Amino acid sequence: MQQIIPLYASLEVGQEIYYSASVHGSLGVEVNVCSNKEDFLKLSGAHFAYNDRKKAKQPGGDATTKTYFFEALQAGKSIAMIEKSFRGELKEGFKVEIIVREKSAVKVDEVSSEVLDKDQGTVKLMPLKGKEVIKLGQKIMYTANVHGSVGKGVKVFAEDNGVLLLTDTKFVYNKEQVEGMSGGDAATNSFIFEGTKVGEATITIQGIFRGEVKNEYTIVVHVIGKK
Repeated sequence: MQQIIPLYASLEVGQEIYYSASVHGSLGVEVNVCSNKEDFLKLSGAHFAYNDRKKAKQPGGDATTKTYFFEALQAGKSIAMIEKSFRGELKEGFKVEIIVREKSAVKVDEVSSEVLDKDQGTVKLMPLKGKEVIKLGQKIMYTANVHGSVGKGVKVFAEDNGVLLLTDTKFVYNKEQVEGMSGGDAATNSFIFEGTKVGEATITIQGIFRGEVKNEYTIVVHVIGKK
């Protein structure tokens, strides 16, 4: 299962795709995701996860991550429409082209995930999948939403056995930074690893809120030799 990343995604018939976003009902921060062609790409479910379950019933403690799941029903093209609103007013809108391909004869476990950057061969890492396969020399990336002034951060690290090497990190603000701006430091933080040795390594992803680990995922990455 791969993540919808504006502005393009591709998958096979029978596969699922998802989109996750931060929402905060009591503050009026909401997101809605839908497909323009349900016969090609159908919404199969949605899931809420509180950022801090202990504070869920406290005033303002209902910050969550909302995830929409879609299933590819038949080959063709669809558009996933992502709308982010604040107190009922649309603030951002994206249209993501989704290409659904016929099912291939190769088993998913025998190949690496969908390549998002064809020049560098970078694979997008997805916590819900739990495992990944890449080739020697190929790169793998995890991107998370962070918000320093709110206290939302992320830690990503790989098992120190020589199989994976952290080669780069990228930090990009969602909005242009202006002196005196308050609370406008929401950003994306990306961690890029390279397969440097054939073998198996575990990547750990920790969601941090105000200095505490609130959720943790582990993903086993298999690095295979070039054919």
